[in-house]
Amino acid sequence: PRVGFSWDPRSNGKTAIRGGFGMYFDHLVAQPLNRALSRIPPYSVTARVLGAAASFPRLDESLLTAPPLTQVVSYGLQYNMKDPAKIGYTFSIQQQIASETAITVAYAGSHSYHQLNGNNGNNALPTEIRGGRKYFAPNSPRRNPSLGQLQFWVTPDGSSLYHSLQLGINRRFRGGLHLQGSYTYANNTNNADGVFGRYLYQG
Repeated sequence: PRVGFSWDPRSNGKTAIRGGFGMYFDHLVAQPLNRALSRIPPYSVTARVLGAAASFPRLDESLLTAPPLTQVVSYGLQYNMKDPAKIGYTFSIQQQIASETAITVAYAGSHSYHQLNGNNGNNALPTEIRGGRKYFAPNSPRRNPSLGQLQFWVTPDGSSLYHSLQLGINRRFRGGLHLQGSYTYANNTNNADGVFGRYLYQG
């Protein structure tokens, strides 16, 4: 859904106040998730056999035994995945300040959520607080000692926030000559850069 408006408060064609709002959705597709899906034990465990033990077509059955989960580097998917979404909003005021000259002051922002994050889902637990920060001692036990490294724990908890102030001036001259200047001051914060954006989770 999208909605917008434009208003001339003085009805003289010299001032325009505009605004808009939109909500956008994306769909989860298999391509960025296929690697995670292919490495979720016990459904998929890869073994490599080299040397004399690799005599085909007969292999030692012990070579086909899956290693314990504590030795497997695996991926995981949160079971209730959600479609990524984004909302965008703008507000601007345009004013004619001289013949053929107008200035514009605008705000534009957006908020994205349910973006995919791929963090280590079985890292160690902090042992103490030092200087207001969590400290992880070497060789600390994992959150779940029965599992190995959960390299990517894919969850839809990524988000981003964007704010910007935009200034512009527009001047029209005779003979088709046109002058335009603009300036944007913006700030963007997020925890989900790229595909499977990662951040240090210390909860």
